[in-house]
Amino acid sequence: AYLSAVEGLVTERAGLIQRLADLRQPESLAKKVAQQQEEAARLRGQEAELRAKLKNARAEAQRDKANLELLKTFFLDCLVRSRLPGFHQDDSVDISPTNFLPQVSGKNDGSYTSFSNLGSGGKKCFFKACFAVALHRLAAHTKGLWPTVLVIDSPMKNTSERENADQFAGFYEMLYELKETELRSTQFIIMDKEFFSPR
Repeated sequence: AYLSAVEGLVTERAGLIQRLADLRQPESLAKKVAQQQEEAARLRGQEAELRAKLKNARAEAQRDKANLELLKTFFLDCLVRSRLPGFHQDDSVDISPTNFLPQVSGKNDGSYTSFSNLGSGGKKCFFKACFAVALHRLAAHTKGLWPTVLVIDSPMKNTSERENADQFAGFYEMLYELKETELRSTQFIIMDKEFFSPR
C-alpha cells in the first residue's frame, strides 16, 4: 500500500512538472517573439539608413556625368575607327546611368543601335568588343581600378574577313593603335579565326 501510494505521488508530481513546463512555454515563446521584434526594428533602422545612403550615392553619381560623357566619346570613337558600317562621327551615344547599356542614334534617320536590336551576326560582336575597349580606355584615362587584361573572343566569328576586309582591318588597326598609345599598359588577348598582323 505504501509503495502504491508513493508511486501515485510520483506520477502526480511528474504530471505537475509537465503542467508547469507547459505553462512556462508561452512565456518563453513571448520572450522570443519580443526579442525578434526588437531585432526586426533594429534591422529596419539599418535598412532605412542604408537606403538613404544609396539614394544619395545614386544622386551624386548621376550629377557627376563627366566620366559617362567620356565613355560615350570613347565608344563612338571605337565604332568609327573600326569602320563598322552604319556608324558615323556625328552619331550620338546615350548610356543610361541606371543600366549602363549603350544606344547609338543616327543624326537624321531617328534609328538607333543597341545590344537589344542587333542580331547575332558579326556586327554585334564588334559592337560589344568596341564597348569593352571603350571601358578600358576610360579606366586608363581616369586611372581607375580596372583589370589590365582585355580578352576579345572571336570578333570575326560571324563575319567574313574577305567580304568585310575594311571592317576587319579597321577593327584590328584601332586595337593596335590603342595598344601603342592609350592602352599601352593593357594586355590584349585576342582569339580569332584569322590573324591581322600589325603594320
